[in-house]
Amino acid sequence: MRRNECINRFYLLTVVRISIVKSNVAILFYMNETIDWEKVIKKEARGLDDYDLGEVQEVNEDIVITKKGVVDKDRFYLPRSKALRFEEDKLWFEVSKDEAKAYKHD
Repeated sequence: MRRNECINRFYLLTVVRISIVKSNVAILFYMNETIDWEKVIKKEARGLDDYDLGEVQEVNEDIVITKKGVVDKDRFYLPRSKALRFEEDKLWFEVSKDEAKAYKHD
């Protein structure tokens, strides 16, 4: 694939999402389609403000399951659509600490 085709493909897969975070407008580049889902297993999951969502245990078509804690284990069932990016061995989600409660299962 030539360089121009790669660049065009990148732009087609990138969607700009605007969200309001603490009264500030943040522009996030949503690259869900470029995440290699096979590589995220056993990697850290993080939310907004670096909130710890545990370690990725399983990925299916719609959900990413994470586990947090050693003794008291919490599981989060996070929608794949909330994944922002995978970099530096961390899978980042557009989920705040408060939002994460809705995805938490004991």
